[in-house]
Amino acid sequence: MRTRSHLSTLVLASAALVAVVGGCRREKAACTLRQAKEDVVRYMATSQPAGGEEAVDPDRRRCGVVLLSGKPWGRSEPYTGYYASLLARDGDELVRAAAARALGKAGDVEYLSSLAAAMSDSSAHVRQEAAPSLGRVTGPAGLAALRKAAAEDPWQDVRTACASAMGSYPDMDAVRALLRCLDDRAFVVRQAARASLAKLAGKDYGDDPRNWSDWTQRSATTGRPVKDSTKWSPFALLKKQ
Repeated sequence: MRTRSHLSTLVLASAALVAVVGGCRREKAACTLRQAKEDVVRYMATSQPAGGEEAVDPDRRRCGVVLLSGKPWGRSEPYTGYYASLLARDGDELVRAAAARALGKAGDVEYLSSLAAAMSDSSAHVRQEAAPSLGRVTGPAGLAALRKAAAEDPWQDVRTACASAMGSYPDMDAVRALLRCLDDRAFVVRQAARASLAKLAGKDYGDDPRNWSDWTQRSATTGRPVKDSTKWSPFALLKKQ
């Protein structure tokens, strides 16, 4: 009886393993690099996804974006234009999120407005991916979108991503937005804001906004964040916990 029980357990475990492996194979087979390149050519020529079953397969589009943006040549035209089109128009949030991430990897300022617009996407997942991309593709429109989302977005993961991204903006508007984030209701947002302020200042003045007042006043005098040290490390925050 016990042997039969053990045999049943082994059969179930084997079936589960086959299902997992099969799932991985299906994921890997969602798209090949060659198919992804062909889809881009077809899409850019017709403004429509690939024909046939692929047209309704968001996994193929998402997988294609990930594969293409992982190649150095996939971070320039015509691929960046493809990502921007998907970000603006694709009906699947995971495809749009992958496109936002790809544009961040590309770092082309021409698509700054596309990423800034994505901070108003209906999907929190897309907004969360667009925020760090705006930390790589920087400009006034990007900072404005990050500041707004950091103050108003209902999702703490999005606000956290915005606070982290603003550490790439040596601008007093970013400093003021980050100081407000130090009062955010979510701990992770406050910590992200503190890390970004320390990155801009070169020194960590803690999680109390009042401790940043002297540095803020000195920075306001010069019109941009003052570097109190050039040796600040993100690991400094961990040592103080």
